[in-house]
Amino acid sequence: MKRISLVAALAFGLVACPNTAEVKPSNVLGVVQLKFSENGSGLQAQFATVLPDSRITFNASPTCVTAIDAIPNTRYMKCTYTFTNNGAAIPNLMLYAYNQNGQSIGGTAIKNMTNFAFGALNNMQTAQRFLPTHGTNSSGVTVTNEADLALFTSQQASDLDATATPSVITAADTVLEYGFIARNTSNTRAIAANGTGSVTVAYKILDSDITKAVNATPYGFTLNFVLASEDTARVTRSAEETTATADARATATDEVMLVGLDSDNSTVGTTVRRGNIKIGTAPTYLLDTSKLSLWVPNFLSDTVKRLDAPFATAAAANATFDVPTVDAGLFAGSTPNSITFDPAGNMWVARPVQSSIVKINKADLGTTPLVIAQTINVGGGAVGIKYANDRIWVALDPFGGVTNRLRAYNTAGTLVAEFTNGLNFPANIAFDATGNLWVSNANNNNVVMYAKSRLANNPDNAAPDRIISNTNTGTTGLQNSLRYPEGLAFDWQGNLWVANNIEGQVSTEAPTIVKYTPAQITATGNPTPNATLILEAASATSGQPGGLAIDPLDGGLWVNYQIASSVLAGQVRKYNISGGAFTGISTPAALVTYSNVTTYPGNGGLAFGNRP
Repeated sequence: MKRISLVAALAFGLVACPNTAEVKPSNVLGVVQLKFSENGSGLQAQFATVLPDSRITFNASPTCVTAIDAIPNTRYMKCTYTFTNNGAAIPNLMLYAYNQNGQSIGGTAIKNMTNFAFGALNNMQTAQRFLPTHGTNSSGVTVTNEADLALFTSQQASDLDATATPSVITAADTVLEYGFIARNTSNTRAIAANGTGSVTVAYKILDSDITKAVNATPYGFTLNFVLASEDTARVTRSAEETTATADARATATDEVMLVGLDSDNSTVGTTVRRGNIKIGTAPTYLLDTSKLSLWVPNFLSDTVKRLDAPFATAAAANATFDVPTVDAGLFAGSTPNSITFDPAGNMWVARPVQSSIVKINKADLGTTPLVIAQTINVGGGAVGIKYANDRIWVALDPFGGVTNRLRAYNTAGTLVAEFTNGLNFPANIAFDATGNLWVSNANNNNVVMYAKSRLANNPDNAAPDRIISNTNTGTTGLQNSLRYPEGLAFDWQGNLWVANNIEGQVSTEAPTIVKYTPAQITATGNPTPNATLILEAASATSGQPGGLAIDPLDGGLWVNYQIASSVLAGQVRKYNISGGAFTGISTPAALVTYSNVTTYPGNGGLAFGNRP
């Protein structure tokens, strides 16, 4: 049997399965909020319940464990909660994770996340990287009889969402695609009338979130679950086990959920194979490394390049799509400039020359030429693009048609929001940890922010809520300033990184990327960047950093380069920015360099996604 890795457990897409009817939830009992809390003496927990009836009563003093796994710096956090069934027997009791609208962080089941000193943490990327897992012991080793994680399909989540609304959740709340199984004192599923049971809730928190300063590390959080019973049992194979161990818990009537892209098959029950589970409503996933790719728009060559993990130094692109000399396909004459992915793994591309954005379905990402599934005409030069909250946000440049504005379209192609005030060549788009929208405003040498509360307005002509302007208006020594900013990215610690393109501005200044801390971007005024990364020596042919992307596996910073005469031209490089190592002005070493990848990558640029 093949053991799947941690990252293989969560990957884009639903893999086809050869199976029969799916298990459906029934008999919604209510909702429960379970709380983890850690202080100096170790992990402790409390609970708070909101139930429309009193059938299930959670007891005090849950048993909790926190551990570091053999995987370096991976924190396991587990609590076992006991409860009493005050009514008739329940054959299979489940806790289904759900996103509580307006309360949960980053579209997940996590709320009220706190640090070691019980200060509030609101970083949605951190919440989105809480990975549900099986129970573990104090050494981080899987305990088979605590294998309480359960996964289910998107349709099953939708069915429960409809069943639970409006009796226990609101229409704006969203049931996710995982939960945890309750067991009786004999470690089987039936909870007897007036009997007792327990449920183990366990998560992994990745190393990037626990090696930071203690005031930014998650030590406590509250979880939202819908309680419901099922007529048939469900068994899930987790990232920590083999199919054989999952089969050992299953019977012929169970639904056996296999997660990952390996070839193992269950020998019992009804098998459903998943390539990914939704652990949040936001478009953030832990990618499967066997299918992970970095996608790069090749602006002047009218192509898109794909670079596949595992990445290696000085490697060429693994695939090139729509070469004009071969076909007049998707990108011919359109100068693709920026890429984003939606939660289903479909790719969206901004095409400035054709004043449009196009969608390529995930299933078609391996075809040549790529096939356009949908086209949305945006009225102007589409440069930056970003998918968020069921909307496609696009920045329109000042060249032709509708210019210098930021627009949002729903997935049907209808314009639903627009910002115009203060924009002068909006180039790239990013969202911070709390959902505010940031835009690099190239011709004004600044970065602007529109608050999350305004993103539904249509149109919205008010001024930006925050402007960070050029901190050095001279012609030399501009390393600690904004100079024709294009690429934007928020790292896992909430720092904002900005690529200074300096096109046509100061040809003899060294190309740089600058960093602003969370405190700087939320304060007033124009702070000097906390860090400046000098990418190469200043010269008349210095490269122009364009799009930025954060590596979803290790948090590294990827950047593409423009200018054909530069030694960096056509390369995509990754820099190690973990642990807040860079402050002041410094020249980092490239961890990964791709040679001859592109001739002129677009300024909105890079995106990580999975190939079929």
